[in-house]
Amino acid sequence: NELFKIYDPTSLLLEVKVLESDIALLKKGIPAEIASLSDPEKMNKASVWEINPYVDENGLVMVRLKIQQAPSGPPLFPGMNCTAVIKVPSSNSLVTPKEAVVMRSGKTVVFVLENGKAKWNYVALGRD
Repeated sequence: NELFKIYDPTSLLLEVKVLESDIALLKKGIPAEIASLSDPEKMNKASVWEINPYVDENGLVMVRLKIQQAPSGPPLFPGMNCTAVIKVPSSNSLVTPKEAVVMRSGKTVVFVLENGKAKWNYVALGRD
């Protein structure tokens, strides 16, 4: 019978499942924040540690986050349930409804109201 376990709080990993379509945004070292379900207001820093190259039957990929437990942060223990926010880098871009993007002369445009008139602006599409 097992009496007790010893763990190293500096070596905790959090396993999260990420949509296959979002994997292209991730790479090792990207920062993340995690919070335990027992204390969701207090955040701990983490970073992407490993990305499993296998996609499961639900289109999800296992990503492991290395937790950087701060001495003043909430204590985390093996087996705890947590939430995670991975801070993917983003470009300086605007988001517009898909319905607002139309094709004109083979190019993508968005109409804007300028001085009471509709004016089209050519746009480059990013992620869908």
